[in-house]
Amino acid sequence: MGDSEADTLRDSIESAWDLTGALVKTESATVQNPVKFFAHSLIKHTEAKRAVIVRKLTPIASNKNHTEFKEITDVYEVICRYSVDDTSETAWDLSVQRI
Repeated sequence: MGDSEADTLRDSIESAWDLTGALVKTESATVQNPVKFFAHSLIKHTEAKRAVIVRKLTPIASNKNHTEFKEITDVYEVICRYSVDDTSETAWDLSVQRI
């Protein structure tokens, strides 16, 4: 399972995802591989073709104590994965346009 902050960031990205675009997050007759959202790395050879992956990187946080407040800096990695099965230039151009 993902880190709780990574889960929150993933949920925020997913809820704001534009459903009217070419890449949707729900399966339909025309989209067999919808975008899926994860808060963890994917297992090699079982990766989703279209995915947004949010991971909290280590070190988990860098904290600085100030007299009036505490400053916390977290670092996240957001990966947008989009696989193309066809290698023709038309398919490639369409894929780049969708991204």
